[in-house]
Amino acid sequence: MELENIVVQFQSNKDVQSTIKIGFCREWTKAVILFVRRKFPSVKVEAREVDITPNLQHTFVRLTCVGSDSIICDGVGTIGHEPYFGPESEAPEHLQNSKSDMINKYL
Repeated sequence: MELENIVVQFQSNKDVQSTIKIGFCREWTKAVILFVRRKFPSVKVEAREVDITPNLQHTFVRLTCVGSDSIICDGVGTIGHEPYFGPESEAPEHLQNSKSDMINKYL
């Protein structure tokens, strides 16, 4: 299954939609991870984190599937940065150099 199709499906999910609000990036990420794991167990879904400014972190999702390039899914965005869904190689500068988010340890 194409990763873009998975994005379309979780974007229309009511649990995911209810978390789209600036400041709720970890809640949005959690909803997406749970959706993808339930519906598409063969897809690797991972929470990623970046430092936007000192003392301000932002969390988003990276999807990976065998035979496809990874895509970044940032459905919430931040103040000054719109949501982004697309190839990791083309991600905006503020989403690059991410690290694993702590949410991966407890989900």
